[in-house]
Amino acid sequence: MASFFTTQFILVAIIGLVILLAAWSLTLPSTGFFVAKPLYDRVLLEDDFELSAVDKELITVSGDVNSSLFKSGTIEKRFAGGEFDRAVLRIISLSGNKQGQVIISLNGLEVYRGYPNASRMDFELDPKLIGENNIIEIKAGGAFLPWEENKYSVSAEVHGLKGKAYIKEFEAKKTGKKSIEIAFEKNFGELKVILNGKTIFEGEPEGSIFLQIPIEKKNKLQLLPASDSLFKIAFLQIA
Repeated sequence: MASFFTTQFILVAIIGLVILLAAWSLTLPSTGFFVAKPLYDRVLLEDDFELSAVDKELITVSGDVNSSLFKSGTIEKRFAGGEFDRAVLRIISLSGNKQGQVIISLNGLEVYRGYPNASRMDFELDPKLIGENNIIEIKAGGAFLPWEENKYSVSAEVHGLKGKAYIKEFEAKKTGKKSIEIAFEKNFGELKVILNGKTIFEGEPEGSIFLQIPIEKKNKLQLLPASDSLFKIAFLQIA
């Protein structure tokens, strides 16, 4: 009888030890014997860095543009540029009947085509588009029907910015919903966060930003400070 209870005790002890080892292995990296299964995939992209931007307004173009079967209006201006870390096109539409599009070109390259709304819209430009001498053109695209007229009252600005932005390309093992967290030690001004070409945050952040985002296999993340802003980031991570 004693040997029976001793055998039972040894079996229970062995089973308990196996369970403890299996649970412990989940917290370890993969080895030749146990395969780790982390509870989450956390990626610390960066910590302790600053973002800033100093703005130089290069040109403001305002006026009425219209187009119809018999006439078309175009605003065109030349301006001096320079070398900048970033460039921003800012569009403000004061009014428009939206019978067609507004088309904006910089040095012969189309940089915007669409139906601007009454609010301010900012678009990042390739700073290499701006040289020493430049020309910006605003025109109204054709109306939907030949007898209609497309009219807009629009203002466009080009800004050159110097300062630090954050651009990071990274790969993820698994796609799907993840969370991004950005914690600030200092924050002054507006910040735009772009993931894979889509704006996921724009405004004045407080102590931190926490968002649910879709992650792809290959990703590009951009943190773009607005003009005359300063941010000190404690950490940036995706989990």
